[in-house]
Amino acid sequence: MSTQKKTSKKPKESSSKASLVVLIILIIGAFCVRVLGQLDKVFAGNNIWFRGVDSWYHMRLADITAARFPDFLTRDMYAIFPNGHQVGYLPLNSWIIGFFGQVFDYEIVGALLPAIVGALTLIPTYLIGREVFSRKVGLIASLLVAMLPGEFLHRTLLGFTDHHALEAFLMPMTLWLFLRAYRTSKLKWHILAGLSLGLYHLAWAGTSLFVIIIGIWTWLEFLRRFKKNEDIYSLFKLISIPVLIGLITSYAFLSTQAKLVSLGVLGVSITLWLLTRYIKDREAILFALTILVPVGLTIVGFFHSWNDLLLTFFWKGGTTVQEVVPLSLPIILATYGIAFFMTIGGLWFCPRNKNTGLFLVWSIILILMSIGQRRWGYYTTIPVALLASYFTYRIASWMNSQVRVAAVIVITVFLLMPNIQGTLRMANLPNNINADWYVALTWLEENSPNPFPENYYLSTEQTKKASYGVLSWWDYGHWIIRIAKRVPTDSPTLTSNKDSKFFTARTEEEALKIAQGIQYVIVDRSLLEGKWYAVSHRGNVNVPELENSQLYRLWADQSPNWTKVFEKGEVKVFERSNK
Repeated sequence: MSTQKKTSKKPKESSSKASLVVLIILIIGAFCVRVLGQLDKVFAGNNIWFRGVDSWYHMRLADITAARFPDFLTRDMYAIFPNGHQVGYLPLNSWIIGFFGQVFDYEIVGALLPAIVGALTLIPTYLIGREVFSRKVGLIASLLVAMLPGEFLHRTLLGFTDHHALEAFLMPMTLWLFLRAYRTSKLKWHILAGLSLGLYHLAWAGTSLFVIIIGIWTWLEFLRRFKKNEDIYSLFKLISIPVLIGLITSYAFLSTQAKLVSLGVLGVSITLWLLTRYIKDREAILFALTILVPVGLTIVGFFHSWNDLLLTFFWKGGTTVQEVVPLSLPIILATYGIAFFMTIGGLWFCPRNKNTGLFLVWSIILILMSIGQRRWGYYTTIPVALLASYFTYRIASWMNSQVRVAAVIVITVFLLMPNIQGTLRMANLPNNINADWYVALTWLEENSPNPFPENYYLSTEQTKKASYGVLSWWDYGHWIIRIAKRVPTDSPTLTSNKDSKFFTARTEEEALKIAQGIQYVIVDRSLLEGKWYAVSHRGNVNVPELENSQLYRLWADQSPNWTKVFEKGEVKVFERSNK
């Protein structure tokens, strides 16, 4: 009998080892895709040019954490002129960079971190696929996640040192741990799910989104169990233990709203359990449930309007910010290809049982979010890959067993081939910052007065106001902070709208009134050409007359109140003439 048991385990063990080997190969491949094409664009001579704009501010925070580990800056007077602001980012990204920066060059750690985490995201992708479907589905999904040229690939490229890579790793990892806790009912998985949720809280201020998804599924799962007279206490444990651990481990860094969302989901799970424990009349319970929903929605709306929630996560409306525009057919084809449409088939055929409920709720909400705002693709790539992979195997199951493997291979190639060129293009994208901007901002640091006392840049107790500010288009604010170590009026995370109002001012007098306290203005050619529509839109100029704007007068050296003090290629720096 023991021999038979050993023999029966061999296929499973060999299958598990083979899957592990394939997964490791895919992880290495995913890392190479994210690094090789970016090496010469991020490691520029003796400097490291981080991708995007927010990455530079994350490295500004990492500068302090690496120097004073484990300190994390909570208020930054460099954030916006003149009063500074609370830091809206959470510390996990900086802690990881700062920790490894105690041994290695922390800037290199920061540059490599998104590519490493992006490659490791294949692990929770595979684990969810194995948990919900099968090992093979998990492996195909991991391949798609590694290669699809969407937001996930973009935000996990070398040098894209933002919190998005950690988000994209921790959300599916937390989901998988919830799924394991649901299937096994073992306490260790409840605790691990809570710890993972806590880390997720420490990575991103919007983690309440995932808690809300858990809350929605809790409600649906309760109704299913209540209808079938199944145990409610295990559901209460599954929700309350992880959410409570996540709340406790990250409490000091969470916003009031994030705390309320977690407490709200805890309250719902407790209420549902108590209803079934102490009220035996099923009609009374159903009546209580009809009251609980509108009361809960009203409470959430009181602390955070539903309109704001919808705008934040689902639909932004008219905007000039490309990452928050809705998905269009060309964008779908360019980023997901055929996989997006096969996702519909995956949703249709996905087993509708108690083990897939949370996965389905999570997938549907993320897909709807991405349709409204393309940026959420760094999350949605994972459920799209899983569902498309499952549909691939579903199609193959309709075929003769002798050609089934070949069919899976052919369909997988069919999924990837239309996007290969897009993947290669994205892997080799030019950096957002160029030599003109880097040289100009380096010049500004070396040739302008320090707006703060010496060594203030690495201070964690920032209360002094800057003696002057630097005005430029909001896209460039984080570059100004970290490279020039100067204080911008606007940035990608904090905007006063002074930039657009100044640039669209029709008279010198109007521009000077807006630019109080501003000593330097930086402009580049793209503001007059590709970005003028956005400048005029934000400046509320109905008729975008570039020739009558302060921006045009500056660029043409026709502004008597500003003197050009530096020019490098496409970038010009102006200093106030009449201080």
